[in-house]
Amino acid sequence: FYTSGTTGPPKGVVDQHRNVLHNIMRYTNSLGIGAEDRLSLIQSCGFSGTVSSLFSALLNGAAICPFDMQGRGIARLGRWLEEKRITVFHSTPAIFEQLMAQGGDFSSLRLIRLEGDRAAPRHIELFRSRFGPRCWLVNGLGLTEAGLVRQHFVTPSTPFDGDIVPAGRPVEDMEVDILDDAARPLPAGEIGEIAVRSRFLARGYWRRPDLTEAAFAPDPSGGGRRVYRTGDLGRLCADGRLDYLGRKDGRARLRGQWVDTAEIESALSSLDAVDQALVLVRDDERGAQHLVAYLVVDGGQLSIDGIRQRLAGRLPSRMIPSHYLFIESLPLDRNGKVDRRRLPAPRRERPPLDQGFVAPMSYEETLVAACFREVLNIDRVGIHDDFLDLGGDSLSAMQLLSAIEEKLGVECPDALISHTFSVTSLIGRLGQSDPETALVLIRAGDERPPLFAIHGISGYVLNYHRLAACLNPGRTIYGLQSRALTRRGQRDEDIEAMAAAYLAEIKTVQETGPYFLCGNCFGGLVAFEIAQQLRRQGHDVALVALIDTAFPGGVLSDFITRLVDPHHWRYLSRLPVKDWGAYFARRLRNLARWAAQSGKLWLNKAAREGRRGEGRSGQRLRSVLDRNGLAQANYRPRDYDGHIVLFCPGPLRNRRGWTRVASGGTTVVEIPYDGSPQTVPHLISDPYVAMLAAHLSDYLDA
Repeated sequence: FYTSGTTGPPKGVVDQHRNVLHNIMRYTNSLGIGAEDRLSLIQSCGFSGTVSSLFSALLNGAAICPFDMQGRGIARLGRWLEEKRITVFHSTPAIFEQLMAQGGDFSSLRLIRLEGDRAAPRHIELFRSRFGPRCWLVNGLGLTEAGLVRQHFVTPSTPFDGDIVPAGRPVEDMEVDILDDAARPLPAGEIGEIAVRSRFLARGYWRRPDLTEAAFAPDPSGGGRRVYRTGDLGRLCADGRLDYLGRKDGRARLRGQWVDTAEIESALSSLDAVDQALVLVRDDERGAQHLVAYLVVDGGQLSIDGIRQRLAGRLPSRMIPSHYLFIESLPLDRNGKVDRRRLPAPRRERPPLDQGFVAPMSYEETLVAACFREVLNIDRVGIHDDFLDLGGDSLSAMQLLSAIEEKLGVECPDALISHTFSVTSLIGRLGQSDPETALVLIRAGDERPPLFAIHGISGYVLNYHRLAACLNPGRTIYGLQSRALTRRGQRDEDIEAMAAAYLAEIKTVQETGPYFLCGNCFGGLVAFEIAQQLRRQGHDVALVALIDTAFPGGVLSDFITRLVDPHHWRYLSRLPVKDWGAYFARRLRNLARWAAQSGKLWLNKAAREGRRGEGRSGQRLRSVLDRNGLAQANYRPRDYDGHIVLFCPGPLRNRRGWTRVASGGTTVVEIPYDGSPQTVPHLISDPYVAMLAAHLSDYLDA
């Protein structure tokens, strides 16, 4: 047989009669096929799924009824099913969906067998709306290399309210494991690669020993079985049911972060008027990657901004597509699977928006709109069009600022970029002067004591807006940005002086305790020092929340804590022993770079002492980063007689330093994250900020 070719050139799969007979036995026993049945054969005989229909009929005395899909077309399929009185209909989910759109009376059907592609909740709803209790739907996982592996049976009364249609429970002599990247079994509930263990697997790939060796391996437990790694993602539930989550290559990496395109498709399909949805990661003309959504809608077009608003309540921002294309139907290959290679590339046209198009009028509007068009590669931009709705993202936003600086000759700091902005809103902020104070109101609230959030190493507090939006409503939230970004441009040399200045600003809005403080990364150190100074002045500190804040201890301490970090040891345990040397060499190189950067900061400090009077320029942000990095390296936390809360992504490598200095106790809250130790998750950004906010709200409301 030949694979469908959806993930590359079709591969020839060599099988044998014994495996085919066993596969037919599995179908016969599970579906109860008998001499009275009439089975459909609507796909090419080169497609492995047709073998089960063909021989399940012939070896059980049933009838097999071929239908030439290519020649006659799917529009005639419904009438043909009725004329031939088909009892077992076998198709891909895409063909079934198009069949249901035709109408018709399918009273002879007792089984609808969906295989060959991932079924979605909408297919279950279509089945329920059209069929009575006599007909069952069977969602199966069948593979060219293994035959039938799993089946899930659905009746019109079967309860279903999830986002994933299960692949179901085991069939005879086919065991399934979920493996990590090192081929080690994962426990129930964790996502990994589906592997099939059996004595009835295909022999291998025709004239491709390299592919055969990579995909098939002897079963370590023996017994004459082999293991086939499918390249599909899944998870085993506690009750033994398998959830099929799509191809591993469908879980794409976009700018260093994993995105599950199947999850995005499910969210899009749940929207009103969306019949079908498919999401791909595509490169644009410049090589930049974008999420592109292809939508088949029922009656008219939806607006892009409306779709984005509805997705924002269900998906993290990194998983919201930047481009949307409305098409009449998803293209199918000759086997009835969606042919992704025939989907069109995103067009340069302005997408449909609720906001009507308003052309630029002034000189500044014309230049800034031209920058929007250049960066986003679209034909026209209205002055009120939102940058994100036009297909922009955080990376292209930085490119936009550089383009505006070049065309208008003005400085565009990162602070100009908010969650949403247009040509007019951006122009309106270009002329604003620096604020007088470091205290920034992020959200106004009630009379409860406010939460004070301290800036990170960059000095800005814009990244706390997302956290504020996720926290329980009502409480006022202030941010404290670097004083170097205010009109006076003060530059604090150490964390103690920084904390004293911020404390004076805090007391302008709250004279007495209890005080609630939090800080992300570098900001956690400043929040801790503010708490120290408040306690020495006799004030009550109700909360000190340190978000992913490493305990400072110099180069030697950092090296030791990295070596004993359980997070990194867990990653190391998954590597083959032969790769350990390269792993430690990479860790040592990273440490050397860290030490070199620390030395550079000291030199920069000495070189800048004579340049205190320089004006605003693009160097200011780098100056803030350098000074804060130097202050962090010099800070040594003293004993604190209160309680602190640590929020960390997985096991924090140096939590023991914080537990040593907090005599009032330390609570560690681990935020689970999906990624290797080589990636750095940001807890105040999607997709982790919602979980962080839920835990932080508990401490604020306690």
